[in-house]
Amino acid sequence: MTSPTLERKAPSAQTAELPARFKAAMRGVAGTVTIVTATQGERFVGMAATAFSAVSMDPPSLLVCVNTDASIHAAIVKTRSFCVNILHRSNEPVCHFFGGKFTQEERFAATEWKATERGLPYLASSQATLECELSDSIDHGSHSIFVGNVLAARLGDAINPLLYLDGRYESIAARG
Repeated sequence: MTSPTLERKAPSAQTAELPARFKAAMRGVAGTVTIVTATQGERFVGMAATAFSAVSMDPPSLLVCVNTDASIHAAIVKTRSFCVNILHRSNEPVCHFFGGKFTQEERFAATEWKATERGLPYLASSQATLECELSDSIDHGSHSIFVGNVLAARLGDAINPLLYLDGRYESIAARG
């Protein structure tokens, strides 16, 4: 049995308020905060992101959405590799550097980063780090959806993910 092929349709005419309403709707969805990292020549590059998700357990894979204008975009395309650092609640200060207008050098100087065996930057204090090899890229609107096969996983000691909800950093209340 073959899967049906989806016909791509042109977007329907949108009302002027649709983008703002969509943004407001998405602000109500909690997202786990990550820092996606890669290398660009000899330097580290990275950005904060909540647009990521698991794709498959066999093979282990995930997706992350990156704006085509982001400096990390070209690095991922060229090197075909990246890390997703899933942040722990205690990593909130790191986000202020990766979500703001800091240079790449300032972002990585703000806290301790290490390099994986493949040379990718990872945050040792993160809740988990997933090292990926780019397996697919899908362009959609202003972003590319990067699908990565997970090559290595580093796990932290505690699970308390940093979340982003309605413009604020949050965390899950203690489980009991």
